[in-house]
Amino acid sequence: MKNLLLFIAFFGFIALNNTNFAQSDTTKYRVVKNDGTQFIGILLKNDAKEVVLKTSSLGEVSIPKHMIKSIEKVDASEIQQDGAIWSRNLLPSRYSVTTNGFPVRKKEGYLKIMPVGLDFQFALTDNWSLGGMTTWYGVPAIITTKYSHEISPDLHISGGLLYGNLLYASNIFGSGGSFTTGGGIAFANITFGSEERNINISGGYGFVHSLQNEYDPMTGLFINEGINGDGTAMFSIAGMARISEQATLIFDSMGLIFDGEIFYGFNPAVRYMPKQQNIWQFGFGMFGYSEEVIPLPIPMISFTKVFIK
Repeated sequence: MKNLLLFIAFFGFIALNNTNFAQSDTTKYRVVKNDGTQFIGILLKNDAKEVVLKTSSLGEVSIPKHMIKSIEKVDASEIQQDGAIWSRNLLPSRYSVTTNGFPVRKKEGYLKIMPVGLDFQFALTDNWSLGGMTTWYGVPAIITTKYSHEISPDLHISGGLLYGNLLYASNIFGSGGSFTTGGGIAFANITFGSEERNINISGGYGFVHSLQNEYDPMTGLFINEGINGDGTAMFSIAGMARISEQATLIFDSMGLIFDGEIFYGFNPAVRYMPKQQNIWQFGFGMFGYSEEVIPLPIPMISFTKVFIK
């Protein structure tokens, strides 16, 4: 009898632990249907035919597999202190002008439309992105690339390069060629925090180059004097803080050191997301040098469309 009681107690202990283990799995998943409808809950079933979620508002929801666009875990940063779950920040890698240590996720990209022109980025791999930007006149035409690396969930780094050229307009400046006047920025970022709330510090080197031609009045021709270039150190401090499901506060800045003086600009803004993949940003820019600020707020507005494959 004693052995029987020990046997029952032993298996009862195992069953109890197994039950606790099963109930402790509270990982939340987001299931997005082909029509854009989203469901968030605990994943109960995922097979070739259907996915079953246990949601807080609708209970168990069964979704046929052919109607599902994507299934992904809900990031810890999306779960708020009150238990509410916000949709993922689809533009965490970009402030107003500068970028940070977060990558553009694989199979994602964005197109940013501004009054002055266009900016687009897309992921080549999980950590490497490629893109470009230009004005509505096509000058300058800038190619950008960035590689990101996660050191820890709250610490990311990246490095990259922007290079732009004046293309056909270079002839206006007497360079005598289409690809001889341009410049770029080599940069590195270190980002502290999550995709929802973070601060970023950047450093880099900006450079310009041009082909110098001298006019010879005797021959009526331009004489090639070679390519001249110059460069300077650049820096940036930026950050973002998401304050609601649809609104994020943005701060961006950029500075450079030239002839012993510091020239800088900064841009506070509000990012508004009426739909997860449609992002509006409203802000203004101000500029200064050394200890003087030019009190000339310049309105800055943009619309970004995020694409998910």
